[in-house]
Amino acid sequence: MTYAFSEDSQLLLDATLSVLSQDEGINNVLEIGCGSGEVLIRLYKRFPEIKFTGADISDKALDSARDKFQKKRVKIRLIKSDLFSNISNKFDLIIFNPPYLPNDKEFRDNCLHGGPKGNETSIKFLKQAVNHLKNHGRIILLTSSLSHPEEILIEGRKLGFIIKKINEIRFFFEELATYLFIRTI
Repeated sequence: MTYAFSEDSQLLLDATLSVLSQDEGINNVLEIGCGSGEVLIRLYKRFPEIKFTGADISDKALDSARDKFQKKRVKIRLIKSDLFSNISNKFDLIIFNPPYLPNDKEFRDNCLHGGPKGNETSIKFLKQAVNHLKNHGRIILLTSSLSHPEEILIEGRKLGFIIKKINEIRFFFEELATYLFIRTI
């Protein structure tokens, strides 16, 4: 299954557009878990001078993204990777809309499960991302109030990031937020 562009995707897109509009020093961007590539297409259309790369673990998602990229005539590199398992480059900006729901029978879609608490994938991502950022690189990470985001922020600070909230959206059952993690070296 390919995750459909929805409110959380729009929140990540808006946050990324904001950061890219304010920082001219970003030359290459990686989206982990790019799914069908919709966020990358919209970013590329606005910033065609930036080199964009998408990574996903799903062959189906990558095939869908590849088809969309050809139809839209965008030049975006794709990599099959479980987080950073097949990525060796360093990036100015890495964005991620992780699976963030706690593993629960109520939430049937496995592409949304982020571990028993919902934040395990995000924490694992942060620990790996440090090795794939250029000096003073940045991360934009989406979080859910259902997945103990405070634990993700604590881990980010332990890794040496300065963290700022970019935007948020509230629903009756959860709050989604994006955070900017800034590498201090």
